[in-house]
Amino acid sequence: MGHGLVKGHPQLATSSAQSYETAVQRRLWAVSEDLTGVMFPVAQSQQNPIPSGPAITG
Repeated sequence: MGHGLVKGHPQLATSSAQSYETAVQRRLWAVSEDLTGVMFPVAQSQQNPIPSGPAITG
């Protein structure tokens, strides 16, 4: 395992509990749009809701 998970072989990473909170996700998205000036409309569908737990690996 490399320092900060930026080197070495791929491995499953964990995320904080806050990263799965929908309100925090939406706030981060809004702040990112404000800071960059780039608007990217995202429509949440019933078929692809925002993940609610550690289902995303990277």
